[in-house]
Amino acid sequence: SILKIPNFSSYRGVIIASGTYIDSVLKDQIFKSIKENCSCPVLNINQEPSEFYTLSIDNFHPMKELVSHLITTHKYQRISFLANKHDELFSNQRIESYQETMNEYKLSWSDDTIAWCNPNLDSVSEAVTSLLCNPEGLPEVIVCYNDSIALMVTKVLTEKGYTIPNDIAITGYDNLETARHNIPPITSVEFPAKELGELAIDILI
Repeated sequence: SILKIPNFSSYRGVIIASGTYIDSVLKDQIFKSIKENCSCPVLNINQEPSEFYTLSIDNFHPMKELVSHLITTHKYQRISFLANKHDELFSNQRIESYQETMNEYKLSWSDDTIAWCNPNLDSVSEAVTSLLCNPEGLPEVIVCYNDSIALMVTKVLTEKGYTIPNDIAITGYDNLETARHNIPPITSVEFPAKELGELAIDILI
């Protein structure tokens, strides 16, 4: 079991990224194990407050910059957002940023421009179909929760006969290598993993 692997007595500090744990039961077990066995400083990288010192991730401003770029540089007006049911906290923060930015530019959004999916092809396909049925018209661009979902959206739209980005553009989040090398490449937001790691180490030291 992963819970038995760490020998906490030999650690000078522990960094956890609890927001990446999809299984909430496993997350609770890891927290319990750390509390019972770890006497060194513990840093949790996540958006939600926890019993450990928490380093928060900024989901708001990167999404705001992305949506602003789509509006001002590419002149898109019908922008939809595809959220991830497996990460409701981050999804809701990014949706809030999307909504606020759309409001700032006096562009409309509604329940028809926001869809939720699980990170699998069937769920993504169902969510994309709902976005395409918007009575206000087809989205000009679909802003996806992350690159993995964006790649599945690309597959779904291509199979439906749409050309990307001419018919519908797609953006992601995380700047994965697979998204950069996709044909066409997925426009994405760089997740500052290296900088977060360095900051976390600085805080512990």
